[in-house]
Order: sequence, then C-alpha cells, then structure tokens
Amino acid sequence: MKIMFLVFSLAFSLSSLGAEFFVLSSKNLNTESVNKEVVKSIFLGNKLYWESGKRILPVHLPVNNKSFRFFLEEVIDMDANQFLSYWRRRLFSGRAHPPKQLAKDDLIIEYIKNHPEGIGVISKAPAEESEDVIVIEI
Repeated sequence: MKIMFLVFSLAFSLSSLGAEFFVLSSKNLNTESVNKEVVKSIFLGNKLYWESGKRILPVHLPVNNKSFRFFLEEVIDMDANQFLSYWRRRLFSGRAHPPKQLAKDDLIIEYIKNHPEGIGVISKAPAEESEDVIVIEI
C-alpha cells in the first residue's frame, strides 16, 4: 500500500534566516480541514482525534532545531521556553502528553509512514521526488 504524504506548506520561510518548516501527514487522512489553527491545536494537545476517530500522533524535531523554533513562533505563537513550560504544566497536571520528539527529518518521515495517524514537523521537503508526495500551500 502506498502512503502518500501531504506536505502542508506551512512552509513559511525567512529567506534571511534560511528557516522553513513543513508539516507532514499521511494521505490516508482527511486533511482538507487542516489549517494553521488546527495544527496549533494538535501540537498544544487540544485536538486529540482526527475526524475518523483515530488518535492523532504528533511528532516534531528537537526544540533546539532552528526550523522547529520557527514553527513554534509562526504557528504556535510561543518560543521554545514557553512551549516546554506549557508542556511541563500539562504533563504535571496529568491533562496531556507532549508530542513525540525525533532527532531528524528522516526519522519523522519514517514515523509517519509507520503511523498513518501521525502528523509531523520537518525542516526540509521530503527528498523523494515522486508522485506520492504532494506539497499543499496553506
């Protein structure tokens, strides 16, 4: 079965800083309604399930990664310290578990291939030049 990624080009870029990010999800999900606010809600642990009823599995790069920091500023409206503090409070209160963190883009892409209900933030568009990868600008 082919898994196709939708790269939500929340690919905001700062050409002067060279910072950009991409949000990936499996083709098998209904992602038509995914926008900046939905992604923010997912990564803050407020949206836990896809419309299909499957649990959302968010994954991201390390917090010290330049692209992920840019994602935090542009989408989440927090800096890295605020994001970490937010998740410490949520975890301590028992209300949620933070998104999974993986070290490299390739690991996140592989994670989403193996977990079709996943959604991830990477620093570069997937290297695979195939019809299985679509870039969607939001």
